[in-house]
Amino acid sequence: MTMMLFTGFLEFPKCLFSSHTLKHLTLEISSCCTSSIRGCVPKSAWDFPVLETLNLSCLQLGGHRDKSLDLFSKCVNLKDLTLYKCSMSYLETFTVCAPLLSNLTIKYPVYFPKVLNMVAPQLKNLTTSVDSSTCVKGLDYLQLSTAGLDSLEKVNLSLSSVLFNDEKRKFFPQLLDLFQKLCSAKFLILDRGIIAVLSSCQDQLLHEHCPFDKLKCLKQKKCFTAMPTGLKNYFLESSPTATFILDLPQKRSRQQQVVDKGGIMAKEVEEETKRQKIS
Repeated sequence: MTMMLFTGFLEFPKCLFSSHTLKHLTLEISSCCTSSIRGCVPKSAWDFPVLETLNLSCLQLGGHRDKSLDLFSKCVNLKDLTLYKCSMSYLETFTVCAPLLSNLTIKYPVYFPKVLNMVAPQLKNLTTSVDSSTCVKGLDYLQLSTAGLDSLEKVNLSLSSVLFNDEKRKFFPQLLDLFQKLCSAKFLILDRGIIAVLSSCQDQLLHEHCPFDKLKCLKQKKCFTAMPTGLKNYFLESSPTATFILDLPQKRSRQQQVVDKGGIMAKEVEEETKRQKIS
């Protein structure tokens, strides 16, 4: 079921948040800009015992009087959760309690809570921005609390903001803390923003031990140059047999032109051959 609001300053009716048959649910505000995030949801635990997939877009989770929120504890079969452009600005703690949760995606968060508390022992795939998309750069970041994510397979981290050097150094300790919480990951994907922060603090990395001792693959995505050798050595020191993959941005326009021209020429030749056979 998909429920969409086309204007802000509205609340979803409470009756929508209880169903013993619903398996897939999408809730969103149609206009996804920061100022329009006013779609409010009930603050008590949602009663969806068979729900498997939940997508939330452009919603305000919690209000200025709320210090903590735990919405999914009754969603005991939830496996896939996506938070897209959601705001948790007023919360001290936002808890994701889902015993069967396998995939969690957090994209373009407007505000993080002070602590995101994860109770998801079966979590395998985590894709998230590590900072919010607010104008206060480097100050609103993902602060994770967990008793352990031992089932974690793939972690994909990205940075929403472009940080200056002093901001990178302030953000660096937060990344190291996050790495400690995600150390069970076997596949680690980092974007160029994360690489830039770590590269600016290589002198400090010399004194740090990499927590990723189960790593099978390290991937650097959408970077024009490979990560510095010292940084690569940091990630691979605990997993020397891990594979390193560099995903370089491609000049799609020229390559696409070549592919398109090649396809058009091949089609023209084929059509001409058919005409000759007919004649």
